[in-house]
Amino acid sequence: MAVFVPETTTERAKSLIRQEGAEVFVHGASWHEANERALKPVDADTAFIHPFDDPILWTGHATMIDEVVRAGAAFDAVVLSVGRGGLLSGVADRLARNGLQDIPIIAAETDARRVCQPR
Repeated sequence: MAVFVPETTTERAKSLIRQEGAEVFVHGASWHEANERALKPVDADTAFIHPFDDPILWTGHATMIDEVVRAGAAFDAVVLSVGRGGLLSGVADRLARNGLQDIPIIAAETDARRVCQPR
């Protein structure tokens, strides 16, 4: 398995990916550049799993809404820290499936340039 990441990926993240048995390839300054490189070897015999734009991933993220609904918790909004859209898509889908499509979702994306690094 090969995973392509941009140059901004932390050593910790790359290490965790390697622990899962993947070979890590660093390419480009942004996610888009790494993704373009990841798509180059894809052919009829190669599987490409998108890191966030896939209903299979959304389903996993969506389970948190099911858990909250099963617990009987009442809520007026859902607040998310998002990066690329998989979590947001899953939450929106599962709110709708639970008849909660009118619940607002507040999503914010972290600015990686401003994240505090552990000391």
